[in-house]
Amino acid sequence: MKKVLLLAIIATAFGMTSCKKDYTCTCTTTVYDTDVTPNTILTGPITTSTTIEDKKSDATTACEKETATVTDAVIGIKSVTTCELK
Repeated sequence: MKKVLLLAIIATAFGMTSCKKDYTCTCTTTVYDTDVTPNTILTGPITTSTTIEDKKSDATTACEKETATVTDAVIGIKSVTTCELK
């Protein structure tokens, strides 16, 4: 009975811990000229990758937070960055 209880405790401890793994966050950035229609690509797409060591759900959240669109009307450019976990 003691062995069964010990094994149950060990199994529960392993089940409650999440394994951290290395995930790759890949981002693609493209810069557009917004002064012309349709918008012309000035640079890109430029792809970068970052390694995130975490649980998959947390790594996905961290990676997706890097997705952004920034527009500067004064100089007429728009930078679009999209990120996904791979």
